[in-house]
Amino acid sequence: STPATTDFTIGTDGAGQTVSTVVVAGSTVTLTLTPGVANGDTVTVSYTAGASPIQDVAGNDAAGLTDQAVTNNTPDTTAPTVDTFTATSPSGSVVPITDFTASDAVGVTGYLITENETPPSAGDPGWTGTAPTTYTVSGGEGSYMLYPWAKDGAGNVSAAYGSPATVVVGKVWDGGGSNSSASTAQNWVDDAIPQNGSNVFFNGTSSNDCNWDLTESLSSFNINSGYQGTVTINSDITVTGDIVIEDGILIIQSGNINN
Repeated sequence: STPATTDFTIGTDGAGQTVSTVVVAGSTVTLTLTPGVANGDTVTVSYTAGASPIQDVAGNDAAGLTDQAVTNNTPDTTAPTVDTFTATSPSGSVVPITDFTASDAVGVTGYLITENETPPSAGDPGWTGTAPTTYTVSGGEGSYMLYPWAKDGAGNVSAAYGSPATVVVGKVWDGGGSNSSASTAQNWVDDAIPQNGSNVFFNGTSSNDCNWDLTESLSSFNINSGYQGTVTINSDITVTGDIVIEDGILIIQSGNINN
């Protein structure tokens, strides 16, 4: 016989469940639940025999159940969510990632950053088990849009993050060389001096003084907020774009800035 749906009670730590149908086929009793359990839910079943009890072929009633634990094999179809993402701009070609967090009902197993809003595949070789703290851009100087992604163990990949990070990659002064000359490669992030067309930035990365002795034509020249040093111009330079002075001290000593 087929028992009534009301003979069963489903317990779960997720959404409340109603038994909508009962099907008996041989030794298997199948219950259809509404709305249905989710992956990761803890599920129990209780059964009390009613007017049409579950019976074996000899007509013996099946024993009742009370909060019997059930193995939940519901597949995980819910993708993770990227919660926060920020990156340092301006920066060198290796961009510091200052914040990258994601969440998932079961657990986040992979993190990835791309320059494209198209979701990556779960099998992309670039996934890492922890959130990356840096990202290396694919090209040279310029503006990049960085998109963060997260995946779970079932291969579900997050949707495109609503606030991707725009990063300007240029030449950033870090004053790490043995002298203060702009022509010393070790004084720049990435250990490479500005070239024709470079965007140059002095900011909170370092407040060491700079003796500008290069003659390259620059796309922009920026002394941004956070730089507390002195930039002394001792050569003739051309800046085809913006010249921004927000902080620090600029001294034109034996050269000129042509704009």
